[in-house]
Amino acid sequence: MTKTKYPNLFLSIDFVLLSLASDKEKGLEVLLLKRPEEPHKGAWTLPGAFVHLGEDRDLRKAIDRILKEKVRIRLGKQDWENQQLGCFYSIERDDRNVATVVYWGLISRSNAKKFKEDPVDSEGLKFSPVGDYKNLGGKEELPFDHAEILKKAIEHLSETMERKSTATKFFEKELTTRDLRLAYETVWSYSDEQGEIDATNFAQFLKKQTQAFSLYQLGTTFTEQTTFNQNVQQGRPALNWIRDLDVLEDKKLEYPLPRKPRRSKPKKS
Repeated sequence: MTKTKYPNLFLSIDFVLLSLASDKEKGLEVLLLKRPEEPHKGAWTLPGAFVHLGEDRDLRKAIDRILKEKVRIRLGKQDWENQQLGCFYSIERDDRNVATVVYWGLISRSNAKKFKEDPVDSEGLKFSPVGDYKNLGGKEELPFDHAEILKKAIEHLSETMERKSTATKFFEKELTTRDLRLAYETVWSYSDEQGEIDATNFAQFLKKQTQAFSLYQLGTTFTEQTTFNQNVQQGRPALNWIRDLDVLEDKKLEYPLPRKPRRSKPKKS
């Protein structure tokens, strides 16, 4: 009986790590790694590395090791089990016959800023503007299939933000209603040219589910916060919220926020 010959297949893990641009700009940035060796030596790619023998049955060990070795940035709490984008494999993507498992994560704007100001930690890494929805990857021509992976990650994030409290991970602890609205508008602009979200409607939407977002006002409880929200008058300065950093898993929103307006029912003739 002839033995079946199996090809040598290598497994890697790659990360799509996104952050909001600086305070007054509307845009996404992605963390990129400068490749130290061939193939594509010197090119900027999504950070990642090969899975070591023995880690294939425990990808969490590989995740922690690769982040420590390659990324060197404070990410905050991530729910990697629910942030797996999928497995990408084809002969064309890499001549070395590599399959990659991709995870996406969000880096708070404040942590990204600290990273940019530290020349030691940021050596060989950089935050690069994503570009626009027609040119994902911006000025960087990402090798392998990383441009396609980046596109799929943003699409997945856009859908997730409709149903879950994921958007709050763009911020460390303090944020305003306007900050959170800008996060939605920024991500959605990459997927379908979503226009601006009405500020009043978004404020009302947020007031109804601060618990789902794990947000509260300093010095109040969630119960007190509900009463407080009902008495907020329009025209006042943006509310300052505190995010509960101990919450790991993104909570399901009680009232989903769809990207596109729902179709109105046709009028009866």
